[in-house]
Amino acid sequence: MTASRPPLKLGLLPVAVFVIFGTIAALVVPTNYSDPRPTPPDEACHAGYVIWLARHHTLPVFLSANDNYEAHQPPLYYLSALPSLAVQELLSGQTATEATYGPVVALRLWSVLVAAAGVWLAWLLGRRVFAQSRFLALAPALLLALWPGRTLILSAVTNDGLAEALCLLTFLLCAVIVEEGLTTRRAAWLGLSWALALMSKSTSLALAPVVLLAVVMAVSRREQSDEERATATRQALTALAIIAAVVVVVAGWWFVRNQIIYGDPLAAAVFNRLFKVDRATPEYFFKLGLSGGAYFSLVVMNTALSFWGVYGQANVWSPAWYYLLGFLVWLLVLAGLVRQRVRPVEVGEGSPEPSPARSGGKRSPRRAQESPSVAAPDWRRQVWTLAWILLVVVVVFFLRFNTEFYQAQARYLFTANGPLALLTVLGLWDVGRRRAGQWAVALALVVVLAMALWSVCGYGALVAAHYPPPFVGSM
Repeated sequence: MTASRPPLKLGLLPVAVFVIFGTIAALVVPTNYSDPRPTPPDEACHAGYVIWLARHHTLPVFLSANDNYEAHQPPLYYLSALPSLAVQELLSGQTATEATYGPVVALRLWSVLVAAAGVWLAWLLGRRVFAQSRFLALAPALLLALWPGRTLILSAVTNDGLAEALCLLTFLLCAVIVEEGLTTRRAAWLGLSWALALMSKSTSLALAPVVLLAVVMAVSRREQSDEERATATRQALTALAIIAAVVVVVAGWWFVRNQIIYGDPLAAAVFNRLFKVDRATPEYFFKLGLSGGAYFSLVVMNTALSFWGVYGQANVWSPAWYYLLGFLVWLLVLAGLVRQRVRPVEVGEGSPEPSPARSGGKRSPRRAQESPSVAAPDWRRQVWTLAWILLVVVVVFFLRFNTEFYQAQARYLFTANGPLALLTVLGLWDVGRRRAGQWAVALALVVVLAMALWSVCGYGALVAAHYPPPFVGSM
């Protein structure tokens, strides 16, 4: 029997935690772009996109790698931010024409609300996968709410938060159809969610194999007759046709527009041509004497640091102890994930029950409730498979991008934040399972809370100190 899920209102806790930290970050991070060092990456151009829509009522065209270099981005986030800009203009009595303090803060606060929706969706996902434990169900959302590397990025003016939320929603719907079955309505909702994610950021294309595999998983069973197999195939093809049709109707026009304007549905060619003029590329590092292996080692190391928080224009660092705390959390996660592969049990429930011989032929009612099963249901195993696939695809896309440009920033991995949160909790819990595992999750949350307080509440002091890159001093 499936365990009852924790009450829905419990998810308001991580949402409130994120809103507090996100609002603080939105207010304390400078908006003076004449000194770009402490300001969020690309924020002025993201804000400029919204202001362009408000003033011109038409989509911008990507013409330059300087003043309008976010114009190639899909428009959904920028359209959604227009009401917040309108409210700010109404309250201030001034029309926004550039990225100044008032408009930027208003847009940042909208970004905080959007990113809070992502925390809520992480709660719904955790509530489904870790239904046996309220604490474990909350943990993925709490991790996203406290994660400082995410908070400082998504409290800025950026389309990353909406893309993350819609990718989380798409992954959640995949989990729903894997657990509860595939219907025409669910296929339509899945297609709509993915289409909206594509209209937020093109990196949402990474969801394609996950959507396809989720549909196949939902109709596949271990034992099927030839007639049942034929029916399942028809059901899967119908669902995929519905998903494709919804995506074409909702998002197809954007790719057609790109093809007409840029000769490329993703505008990738014009992006590469314009940005390679004055942006760091692998060739720059090769000329300095780095080998291919050394270059990608640099990408991996700096991306790992930025995961926990390298702020401003990727040049405001915390001291070494800060990152060592984050790496300690990762070490615990890795140890748990290895153990999970060796001795799989159902997440959130106890370790295998003791035999009657070891317990004197009796078992306490409490232990019976804690350890009802050893084998995880097939649907939950399938969700873990989908999580790993999405994470791997996103990482491959990221590494491929770094063959064109040097962009060692973890924000390019936010498409997989849902799986990242789930797998982190899975690994931490499996360090010890039962109470020991929950203590490992709690310890990690306390560590991330301390890192969030250091980063968000102490951001001004952090910028003023301007720590050099950790582990290498001032090199």
